[in-house]
Amino acid sequence: MLLTVENPWKDIGHLRDSYILEQDYPCIRYVGGGAERLQVVERSIPEPFIGNPHTASVVLLGLNPGHSEEDQRHYRENESFRAAIFANLRHEDQEYPFYPLNPAFIGTPVAQWWRKRTRTLREILGLDDRTLSKRLMVLEWFPYHSRNFNASKHACPSQKYSHDLVKQLSRNGPLIVGLRGKKLWDTIVPGISYLRNPQCSYVSPGNMNGRLFEGIKSAQIGRAHV
Repeated sequence: MLLTVENPWKDIGHLRDSYILEQDYPCIRYVGGGAERLQVVERSIPEPFIGNPHTASVVLLGLNPGHSEEDQRHYRENESFRAAIFANLRHEDQEYPFYPLNPAFIGTPVAQWWRKRTRTLREILGLDDRTLSKRLMVLEWFPYHSRNFNASKHACPSQKYSHDLVKQLSRNGPLIVGLRGKKLWDTIVPGISYLRNPQCSYVSPGNMNGRLFEGIKSAQIGRAHV
């Protein structure tokens, strides 16, 4: 698949104190306190997407990356982990494109989150971590890590890339599955299927209707889409 939209994340690796793109600063506002406060974590590397769009057979749609106090420690102490994140943002080839499934990163917060939520999928499909990491991709509605905020109230220019990317992917064969944010994603790719319980985001037969899980299996997640 030939990507036809400009990737705003390809040069983010040179940033250090804040990983907010310059074009996005106007939409990252800090106000008052309480539930209305937008708590973006500027020193956490954004994860607008994880996985290889050229090989993914199933694409999961989420809201935004969560925050863990452990994130910065792993960035500091594990240079290969940092390198994998930046390589992913540049769409570079990696042995584990969906890097949360890389055994070397098993102790990181992102790995702990995604391994739990894809465990049943891996077991039922009988795929090893390396194979599944090539066939799975996630796209987030909002790219930045946050402690607590309502993604629907904020729109940044960089989001257009992920939105254009999922529209292009939907025309090229991968199965698109919504985890969270139905009202938001319906404005970009209407008519896709969603999990039964978006709060837990577990990709398992019990959290989706039978047709959707059979669709994941029939999409041949073990086969590359090119």
